Amino acid sequence: MNIDHVKALAAAVDEGTVEGAAFVLGITASAASQRIRTLESRLGQVLIRRTNPITVTEAGQAILRYARQVELLESEALDRLHGIDADSLGAGGSGDRGREPTVLRVGVNADSMATWFRPIFAEAAGWDDVVVRIEMVDQDKALPLLASGEVLGTITSTATGGYGTTVAELGAMRYTAVAERFLFDRHSTGTEADLTRLPMVNFGQDDDLQFEFLRRCG
Repeated sequence: MNIDHVKALAAAVDEGTVEGAAFVLGITASAASQRIRTLESRLGQVLIRRTNPITVTEAGQAILRYARQVELLESEALDRLHGIDADSLGAGGSGDRGREPTVLRVGVNADSMATWFRPIFAEAAGWDDVVVRIEMVDQDKALPLLASGEVLGTITSTATGGYGTTVAELGAMRYTAVAERFLFDRHSTGTEADLTRLPMVNFGQDDDLQFEFLRRCG
């Protein structure tokens, strides 16, 4: 596969449009579109759905994963060459060719983003050779992003990953159900709240945490 064609596909998915991909790649929109169509023709598969934003087909997911792997391999090779170049120039020289930083795409759930993950930004701010791109996703719905190649890693509540993935336990987040006192008093009988009537904050259609809590309460 032509690497430029693969990069055009990945850029279109990342930016959501062919025009956005063209801007990132520094080419015309027609050239970006032609690269993707040539790749599709070469493979005999439709790789993207030309919706707004662009999404990938099942075949496109496989190519997108390949594109992410190519990005990392290219970055590692350039890092190695940078080290060799610096050694050849000696301590007083500089082997920095001003290359583009590596983009690391990771999925993070909102609860982690609001708590323990935040200090990571301070650390990442000092990385001159890496850009961290965050995809917000619920911890129970994160694995499809990894399977599709949209992210290289993700925070998930699932104990096992898909083919070619490694799962490492990060720890546990503990949740406590709380209520405003005046709401509790309004919708309670004695010391217990009437959960069938007590107003509840819903954190999004992908977040089932509170519904699971209600199910456990019967």
